[in-house]
Amino acid sequence: MAKKLSGLGGFLKTEDIKLFQQVVESGSLVKTSDALDLAKSNISRRIKSLEQEVGAKLFTREPKSMRLTEQGQVFYQKSKSLLAELEQTLIELAEPTKEVSGELRVQMVANAHSLLLANTVYQFMAKYPQVKAELITTNEELNLSQQHIDIGFSFGETLEDSSLIARRIKSAKLKLYAAPSMFTNNDSPQHLSELDGHKYIQTRLPNGKLFKHSLEAEFDPKKLDIVLVTNDVQVLLDACLSGLGIAALPVHLGDLLVKHNKLIPICDDKIIYHLHSWIMYRSNQFMPLVVRRFIDFAVEQLEKSDMPEATLPAASRFLI
Repeated sequence: MAKKLSGLGGFLKTEDIKLFQQVVESGSLVKTSDALDLAKSNISRRIKSLEQEVGAKLFTREPKSMRLTEQGQVFYQKSKSLLAELEQTLIELAEPTKEVSGELRVQMVANAHSLLLANTVYQFMAKYPQVKAELITTNEELNLSQQHIDIGFSFGETLEDSSLIARRIKSAKLKLYAAPSMFTNNDSPQHLSELDGHKYIQTRLPNGKLFKHSLEAEFDPKKLDIVLVTNDVQVLLDACLSGLGIAALPVHLGDLLVKHNKLIPICDDKIIYHLHSWIMYRSNQFMPLVVRRFIDFAVEQLEKSDMPEATLPAASRFLI
């Protein structure tokens, strides 16, 4: 049942205020409709009703977007803090006896550990049967606010979005690997200085950028023959295993494929990059109990996870 706040014209439904905030953050009725699976007409009607209750025009409606009026801007800022305080108070009163329930929207960047992340959600749902979830997989940078996502999982060299709170889960070392078919008579490069001109598969990170913080001054991808750039780990593995070029892979993944004679190490004593993974959430929002519990649960489970074992599902089809 929606909570109500006393307003100028009667009562303001907190659910309608939240809907208003989501329209502001997404920038349009269409995007809000898609994200919440609500009819555009339903959203429009509820926003107009809210404007009547408030006694002010909150939006200037344009063909493809909704722009806040000056009064709408004030209402948005004030209502964010007001609802956050109200919800936090209700949680503090109910939390000792309240069963964890609700919906989670979880977005994760596709990588070799996607199944591990998904299994973490499944385990949480098994522990709390009243929880429902939506899992969204992407190869692009996460935009939690615009897409109304509660939790995001991503990876990279550095975390650039300061509007998000992030907790580091794991770090990985990357080394160079190649298919045995690329080299004959044991003539694979043994030193970084011997890499110049060799074919190389470049990885594009979720933020759209390439690796740039090499741990070895001698390693410069620009001196190699970059034959492919991809942001998909399965494509990266396919290309590397087919002999298309050398690739930088997490050690726990590359060494697994070396063990099964699918890849060979290149300049094995050199760590080329560090890669970090994070669980992320918005800093400017009230956090429901289900989200807070999931964050703590996910961090605990993932910190103790066995990465080579977690990599097996992604690598299994290459081990046959």
